[in-house]
Amino acid sequence: MVYEHFRASTESNPFNTVAAGDFHDWREQTHGFADMAAWHTTGFDLTGEHAELPEAVHAAGGSWNLFSVLGLQPALGRTFTAEEDQPGANHVVMLTWSLFQRRFSADPSILGKEIRLDGIGLPGWVGVLPRWSPIPEPQVQLWVPYASTFTPQTIAAHDDHGSFGHCPLKPGVSADQPPGR
Repeated sequence: MVYEHFRASTESNPFNTVAAGDFHDWREQTHGFADMAAWHTTGFDLTGEHAELPEAVHAAGGSWNLFSVLGLQPALGRTFTAEEDQPGANHVVMLTWSLFQRRFSADPSILGKEIRLDGIGLPGWVGVLPRWSPIPEPQVQLWVPYASTFTPQTIAAHDDHGSFGHCPLKPGVSADQPPGR
C-alpha cells in the first residue's frame, strides 16, 4: 500500500490516505511500480424489485485494475473494465461472496440483472468475489467502479483524501528506492 507522507508533520504518524487526483497523477507518472490501483469505502441502500426489504450495505469503490493488481479472480463472472471505471459510465456491481449467499441465495442467474442502489437502477452484477477474498474489510458487501463514487470535480481533487493505493513494485525495484525513479 502507498500513502501520502507529510514531511513537515509533527504527528507520530505522518501518513495520510491518498486523494483521488493524486492517485490518477501517480498512476500516469510512476516508473517504479508495475501498476497502481485504488479503493475507498462508501455505502448504498440496496433495494430489490420483488418486495425485498431495503438494506443499507457497506460498499467500496475499486479501480478497474484493483483485483488483478491483488491477484484476485472472481468466483463467478468478471471484474470491472477500464471503460466502466470512467465518470458518467454505466456502472456495474460486484458482490462479495457473503452478500451473494445471504441476499441472493447464491443464485448465479442474478449475474447481469439490474440492481438498485440508492433507488437508481444500474445495469447489473458482473461478478462475485471468492469466499476468501481478503480485501478490504469484512463489512464491505459489494463493489462498484472507483470513478462512480466521485463527481467529475472530486475525482481530480488533490485535497479529498480517503483512498487506499496498492502498488506492486516492478521486478528489480527495491522498496528502499524512491518509487518515481
